[in-house]
Amino acid sequence: MRTLVVESSLQNSDKQRTGPIFPTPLVLAVGIASAIYTSVGHILAGAYTKSPAKAVDRQALFVAISLCVIVAQTFILAHRERHPVSSFLAMAATMGVVMLLLNSRTFAHTPLYIFSVISLSIHVKGRRFATSLTAAILLDIVCQLALMTESEPSSRENLTLETANIIINVIFTYIIYVSIGKIASNYRSKIFQFHRRFSTLQDEHRRHTKEIIVHERRQMARELHDITAHHLTGIVIQSEVASKLYEKKPAEVRDLLTSISSEAKNSLESLRQIVGILRLDGGFDIAPQPTMDNIHELIDDFRKRIESIELEEKGNFDHLSTAIQLTCYRIVEESLSNVVKHAPNASVTISLASSGGAIAFDIVNSPPQATVEGSGGGFGLVGMAERVDLLGGTLRTGPTAEGGWQVCGRICGKEQDQ
Repeated sequence: MRTLVVESSLQNSDKQRTGPIFPTPLVLAVGIASAIYTSVGHILAGAYTKSPAKAVDRQALFVAISLCVIVAQTFILAHRERHPVSSFLAMAATMGVVMLLLNSRTFAHTPLYIFSVISLSIHVKGRRFATSLTAAILLDIVCQLALMTESEPSSRENLTLETANIIINVIFTYIIYVSIGKIASNYRSKIFQFHRRFSTLQDEHRRHTKEIIVHERRQMARELHDITAHHLTGIVIQSEVASKLYEKKPAEVRDLLTSISSEAKNSLESLRQIVGILRLDGGFDIAPQPTMDNIHELIDDFRKRIESIELEEKGNFDHLSTAIQLTCYRIVEESLSNVVKHAPNASVTISLASSGGAIAFDIVNSPPQATVEGSGGGFGLVGMAERVDLLGGTLRTGPTAEGGWQVCGRICGKEQDQ
């Protein structure tokens, strides 16, 4: 669609221009070829005939005039796209002038004129095309008949045969010109349709990618909202307990206040992440959200569909923020889902390493043991990349040297307070 809009806007702007249009390099090249063809061809043709000096001078004058006409044709042809019909009719009229001047149809049908017939076949269709082409054919026939009557008189039978020969020759010639033009028009149409289809697919891919990103942001916001609600619930409960124990057991109140402070900091961190992630309004679903502790359950569930899954863990994951734990869980989940869909019977190795408030992950699967048809458009990878990017991390995905697939990256963050 974008290609269609651009082309139509260009055509509209071209129609709105009022300044002069100069020949393109292609038209100039065809014009130069026409001038060489007419002049050199006429000179070579005259070398085989013995004519008086005055006749030679007259022919030289006619050649010079014909060259001026060809120059005019070059500028006329520059308007073939803005005014295709009028420019073609002007080309046909000047072709008749050259034919009468040089007393030859061969040198009148210059590359410029042939180019104009082909251009008419490309840019004009229907009744306008048929009318314009018929007018050019009739003019061509009339000019040839005029040249024939100036030559030696012929008998009535010969005149009829020559006239029929002229008509058949002209019609056959224009059929060839128009056929070339229609072939070029069909080729241009296929190229245009290809670009339009390609542009449409690009727009659909961008739109789908944007929808995936928006979905991931909303999903993360919902999940972090539930985590924040959990922290706030803990604050409320511990505050009520602290108020009841304040007089009876003041020593335990201090520990409760410390816990309340930690829960409050975690809530503020989750709220900050929600503000940064949720850029569109949306509702929230109330459901418990997974953390690093749930990865073992996730892997056990996938063992029913994946023969071999190895998990390597280093470090303490309890200090990771809830957003990082949730994102890491989703990455492992999406990676295992992709193995099931795209790499049947492959083995998987998952490495998770925590240091401070950051986590590094590396998920590698072996080459698939069976061929599967391509499905999906890589939008699961887009969702993973969006989640990691929102937390300021890095993600790298791609094939391995052995023919498998690797998902690795690192997410940095502050340690969660105890």
